[in-house]
Amino acid sequence: MIEADGIEAISFSYTAGVATAALAGLVPSEFSLILLLLSGVLTLDCTLRPKGSPARAALLFFLIGAFSFSCANVPHIRHQPFTDELEWTKRQIAGIPFADSKVNHLLSALLTGDRKPVDKCTIQAFRNSGAAHILALSGLHLGIIYGILRTLGIPLGRSRTACRTRSALTIFLCGSYTVLTGAGPSLVRALLYIILREILENSPHRRRDPVKIFCTALLIHLCLDPMSVKSLSFQLSYLAMTGISFVYPILHNWYPKTSRSWLDRFDFPARIWDACALSVSCQIFTAPLAWIRFGTFPKYFLLTNLLSLPLSEALMLCGLACLILEIAGLTFLPLLRLTEWLCSALEYCLTVIAGM
Repeated sequence: MIEADGIEAISFSYTAGVATAALAGLVPSEFSLILLLLSGVLTLDCTLRPKGSPARAALLFFLIGAFSFSCANVPHIRHQPFTDELEWTKRQIAGIPFADSKVNHLLSALLTGDRKPVDKCTIQAFRNSGAAHILALSGLHLGIIYGILRTLGIPLGRSRTACRTRSALTIFLCGSYTVLTGAGPSLVRALLYIILREILENSPHRRRDPVKIFCTALLIHLCLDPMSVKSLSFQLSYLAMTGISFVYPILHNWYPKTSRSWLDRFDFPARIWDACALSVSCQIFTAPLAWIRFGTFPKYFLLTNLLSLPLSEALMLCGLACLILEIAGLTFLPLLRLTEWLCSALEYCLTVIAGM
């Protein structure tokens, strides 16, 4: 029934159904019964005639998506089960003895998503420079934490048992962080990507296809929570991943190929090109929505991302180290000063870009 088109056909058809129902403002009513009836008829038809038209299967998953949203479109409250633990983490961050409390506030925003302590001037600088996504917990933050965990797991070795142990620990810790910080749509999307990546890492016979990973994550996410399609965070996150999945590989391959070796990591022009290609790929799809919702477009987004992303990654890494030392009751002054310098450098760069 679906072999010709694979996961892409299922994912896009189901997503189109959810999005159409969201735009139409459907609520649980007699219309849900009609969708259920049509879905049942099409399911029976596709089962009896598995070699039928692909359009019939696409329509089936479209109706299932619309039905899922219509049944989920009821008032509900997200329960955050680890509120006390999150508040404890915020207090630990606030207790790190930095010379300027601005650093504590910015780290709290980067690590827990709490932007309330951050002063308005700093928030405005992030917005005007096109770096507002750094202050909001997103896949970027979970991706940085994932990279740190992967690096810390290297000493476990390369055996099959070590790889599976490393994957299980990484998924558990990333999942715990996602739940701890509220499981926003962008974080859930990143967690699904991490799970799929780790599954493929431990299945060498499977080919890693960015498009199939994108479609699988999108389908699972909407099956778990169809209402998330109305979230701006969900929309921006998957639009960005659309660019990364479909456009970025093309732009990435435009850079002249060289023989791969350990020296590749020091090919800074290639890394700059890669960062630019990634930023452009994301902006192509997210910029129209940002313009519609906020009426702004970051003119210097390339410069912003080239400067802010490495600084943010280093700041989060140092901030996590400071947090661990604070929990252990230890203080390492050089690390505190380095974290303060990274915070000042990030704020200065974004302030300058915002004023251009």
